Amino acid sequence: MSKPKKVLVLMEPSRAYEQGILRGIARYSRLHGPWNFFRNIPAVSGGEQITLSHIKKLEVDGIIIREQKILPDILSLDVPIVICPYSQPVPSFINLVTDDAAIGVMAAEYLLQRDFRHFAFWGQNPRFFWSMQRYEHFTQRIRQAGFTVAQYEKQQVKSGYLASDQLEPIAAWLQTLPKPVAIMVATDDFSHDLFEAIKITPFHVPEDIAVIGLGNDEIVCGFAWPPLTSIVLNTERAGYEAAERLDRLMAGEKVPIEDIVIPPLHVVTRNSTEVSAIADPEVAQAVRFIRRHVRETID
Repeated sequence: MSKPKKVLVLMEPSRAYEQGILRGIARYSRLHGPWNFFRNIPAVSGGEQITLSHIKKLEVDGIIIREQKILPDILSLDVPIVICPYSQPVPSFINLVTDDAAIGVMAAEYLLQRDFRHFAFWGQNPRFFWSMQRYEHFTQRIRQAGFTVAQYEKQQVKSGYLASDQLEPIAAWLQTLPKPVAIMVATDDFSHDLFEAIKITPFHVPEDIAVIGLGNDEIVCGFAWPPLTSIVLNTERAGYEAAERLDRLMAGEKVPIEDIVIPPLHVVTRNSTEVSAIADPEVAQAVRFIRRHVRETID
């Protein structure tokens, strides 16, 4: 019996995206391994930056890595590697990438079916190729339906927690949008600042502003208020395919350098979109009242 392959997986399991990929890798190992995984090595779990010397000492047979600072050093190793890029795909390597065309179309179709006529996009940033592609395909589908898409252009949107004075320009932009408006967020993580900006406007979610995200991270979606509607990605299948490709590379096969594409599966509807567009402000106010007092006796 041959020795189990040693595989280094450099990926933090802090988000649903990475968790799905890791589940797929583990499932492949159970069915076709088992593999000997290296994840919680001291340089990582202790909070220190892992170095190339740490990795060389492990003498691993293959690596699956989520893009990070050490990536350029790892690419110099003579070891099979599969990459999950965050900013840009790495040429000449197998990358896991999302099907941004299908994602943009799915979000657009979902919102169009709810009778919205005004749309916007939140989260475009040239640094992240996926955010721009999602914006482009979402906009293209909305334009095909005869409508336009507004975007926030004052600064590059990124994941984070903005100070109150930084939220004010976003709130001002939101107030320029015709209502009711439906906004696609490039990824669930980007939704936090958008929701915070909405709170300092006179508008309500979802009656005035509906929001749909991407990734269906249940923690992020659940902490949003109201909870965030989001698109589910087939990350577990992608993780399985990544492990399968790495296995073939470690066996010495000539594997085509083709991206592993992660498709969207479906939309999980939560309160942030749980309404049809209502143009009449008095009707919208009545619907909002009913939603908030549905468990009370209303006459």
